[in-house]
Amino acid sequence: MKKIFILLLSLILSLLLVVSASAEAFTPIYGIDVSYWQGDINWGMVANTDNEFAIIRIGYNDKQDAQFLNNYNKAKDAGIPVGAYMYSYAVTEEAAIEEANIVLERIKGMQFEYPIYLDVEDPKLLKEEYNLTKEQRTKNALAFVRTMQENGYYVGVYANLYWFTNYLDVEAIQSECETWIAHYNESYDYSNTAYGMWQYSQSGIVDGISGDVDLNICYKDYPSIIKNGGYNGFEKPSDGLLEPTGVKYDIDANGVCNLQDLVVLAQYVAEWKGLEYVESELNVNGDAEGIVDLTDVVLLSQIIAGW
Repeated sequence: MKKIFILLLSLILSLLLVVSASAEAFTPIYGIDVSYWQGDINWGMVANTDNEFAIIRIGYNDKQDAQFLNNYNKAKDAGIPVGAYMYSYAVTEEAAIEEANIVLERIKGMQFEYPIYLDVEDPKLLKEEYNLTKEQRTKNALAFVRTMQENGYYVGVYANLYWFTNYLDVEAIQSECETWIAHYNESYDYSNTAYGMWQYSQSGIVDGISGDVDLNICYKDYPSIIKNGGYNGFEKPSDGLLEPTGVKYDIDANGVCNLQDLVVLAQYVAEWKGLEYVESELNVNGDAEGIVDLTDVVLLSQIIAGW
């Protein structure tokens, strides 16, 4: 019983350490989302503002946004990390999969440091003739999500607060992907919620853009998540830090990298006693910084979670 208790306590504490480290490592940043409505943007000027990322509209149905390629190329040239979104009209799962396939074709060969989102908010999806339930709208969105994930993309769903509350099962969506919420109340705070990004205004003024533009706050370090995971056109790091087999982290040498190894590594970092580990297999300095520390626990957690 004592040994089981130590195991559980070790695991809980190690996971808390991971969460704490992640929270301390990233400060929310500001960004914009754009489409052809913003016209020809001067991305060099945008780069000199406080906005550190941009989410660019890909299009809708089989129509490509008239400024998509221009925005992507010029934002990249200006050094601004980007994500993208597809405006959805899908009333069936099959239609949502087709939207995903269109996106896959449109973004082939590109790299996105932020998620690829499905924008779910069109009034068509509420028409009585389609008889869509909250459950079906959610299934449609997740059909898009899963198709994109199967092709190596880190994705999410965008909707406003009313839609996430009344027309979509937000918990079901958040269990499978990221969420980006629109709620135009600047006094609110989504930093301690499951939402990764908050669109807090649709009437922002940004140098380099004529007229209003949507403003956002991002609460996650998406560039690190996406690049380390090898998503969105990036190659997974080949330096051995996040190798899929996890051999480097098979501390107890049982042939698999699992939670037991996480517990032992956490104990090692904290210099705890109580469980045996194979000393010869303790090659777990994943970040190669000279010491085995909390970062190595984070890296092992990522491997176990399949990130």
